[in-house]
Amino acid sequence: MDKEMLIKRLKSKSHKRKNQLYSFYSELISANETAENIVDEIHADLGEENLVSTSDIYYCKRHFMKKKHENLPKRVKEIVSVTPKIKNTNFEDLTWTNPAELERVKLKSKFAVD
Repeated sequence: MDKEMLIKRLKSKSHKRKNQLYSFYSELISANETAENIVDEIHADLGEENLVSTSDIYYCKRHFMKKKHENLPKRVKEIVSVTPKIKNTNFEDLTWTNPAELERVKLKSKFAVD
């Protein structure tokens, strides 16, 4: 497919225009560039303005690059077993509180009726 056919499809708003756009500029769209820069480069290459929008680029990245990434092998996380360190606590050093010896303070709610 040549540039003239792509321009014709982009102008006529054909339902396959985004698929054709990605097939023609797949390396540029999948590059780590902003959508605005990609649109500018495509317009400079085609020689016309207002053919492609940033939403077209986002669509291509979302739908066509997704298929490309599904074929890649998935990364497997390596599981590292960590044994917890047990603290040596001497229970004789602990002091216990008797709840019966604690002073009780009665709190009043601001919603309570006197």
